[in-house]
Amino acid sequence: AGALRVEAGQLQGIDAGARLAVFDGPAQGARALGAATVEEAGPAQSRAAFAGAAGAVYVELESPGAAFRLRVAATGEARAPVEAAARGLPVDLVEGAADLAVAPEGDALRLAPAEGGGLAVPASDAAALRAALARLARAANLLRLAAASVAGGDGAGLDAALEIASETDPARLADPRRACAAPSRPATRTVADENLAALGHCDAIKLSLANRGERDLDVAVFLVDPAGDIAIPSREWRGNGCMAYLPARAGRPLVVRTQARLWTAQGPGLAGPHRVLVFALERKGGMAPDLCA
Repeated sequence: AGALRVEAGQLQGIDAGARLAVFDGPAQGARALGAATVEEAGPAQSRAAFAGAAGAVYVELESPGAAFRLRVAATGEARAPVEAAARGLPVDLVEGAADLAVAPEGDALRLAPAEGGGLAVPASDAAALRAALARLARAANLLRLAAASVAGGDGAGLDAALEIASETDPARLADPRRACAAPSRPATRTVADENLAALGHCDAIKLSLANRGERDLDVAVFLVDPAGDIAIPSREWRGNGCMAYLPARAGRPLVVRTQARLWTAQGPGLAGPHRVLVFALERKGGMAPDLCA
């Protein structure tokens, strides 16, 4: 039996057990060569068993594999609405250890991820509960893939530096609800990889990405807030699969800037971890993968 090395993986929705349709070309009229089952999958690559593997072929996802599912523990009166809202989502209700705990809180349900943060939704709003579960499941899966990407050594040659600039001007700090602007008296600190750092309202965040390696990279940056909302640095990135191109040995780094607006017109923002996730994939075939989905 042969094997296919597929230049796509869990970030593109391909997981172990997925079934792939195999073709001899990328065009609509390409000849079907059969089907392959994914045996191993990483964040950006996977391997599938295929008896006719010889030379370059093209694949399409025919049916998904056993992808990540969010384990949810719902107590008391929270269980019935969570069970109803979770139908069709990658969510399993469990007893004991879970990725997300849901419990009644007055007229609301409190959704609390194991790693911190979370939010409350009205107990009577089934649509809001379903949307929150879907967001938190996708965010948890993205965090899992980021951890797997680091463990697998993806993005060799990429140097990432994260800086946070905080306001120190007493006049500005006196107003905790102030509109955000560039700090007038900034105090800048560097955050080491995978470390936690306190984040304040209007703090300026700067991420610098430099490719020191010998291979071109496609880089994705996702900003994940405590409610599971996922943002990208710029809308323009959507035209390139939510990624940016970093050529090998680029002389200048790619710089991403954003600002922490933790107080909004609706009140204070959600407490909990705000994460910056970086994925670096080796450029294949002159085209970036699509990570917007």
